Amino acid sequence: MSEADKNHWEAKYSGDGYEPNREPSALLTEWLGDRPPGRALDLACGAGRNALYLAEKGYEVTAVDVSPRAIALAEAFAREKGLTINWVVADLDNYTIPGQYDLMVISFFFINRNMVFPIIAALNQGGLFFYESIMLPPGAAADEKHKHRFHFQPGELKQLFPGLSAIRYEERQVVGKDGLPAYIANLAAQKE
Repeated sequence: MSEADKNHWEAKYSGDGYEPNREPSALLTEWLGDRPPGRALDLACGAGRNALYLAEKGYEVTAVDVSPRAIALAEAFAREKGLTINWVVADLDNYTIPGQYDLMVISFFFINRNMVFPIIAALNQGGLFFYESIMLPPGAAADEKHKHRFHFQPGELKQLFPGLSAIRYEERQVVGKDGLPAYIANLAAQKE
């Protein structure tokens, strides 16, 4: 990740008036169900909303983010709840996934296409994978595609993880924080 990107995320989490979203991803809560807990990895965890949820469900969680401030916020929330989570500050462009996991989650504003095969390899047979992120609007101009590293192309997320069976895939338009249309891609998948 570029220094400018790292500085952007650190500024976001350090900004006056920043209020972290403490609700876990609806995609995760909808599909997790009553599965017995195991080992979970939350990549680009931000302030830890999904990691906290998984730890509350009994998972042994490792959560990774590039922002030290985001990890500090997440650690404070975990202490408030009496939860133990392995928090890691790391640039996912240079991160090696340690071990095997029963569940992995990536939620919003992170795409690293070079991590596709390491993610698949680190997911146990029968393991669940949840990915939720922003995407370019259908029909976006070619020059827009090069400006938005952290946006999926329409249909891209569904094709990106060979070897995982999609349980659910959805692309939809939502209203962004600024009141303008935004586009989201969601994937719930399982390793066969």
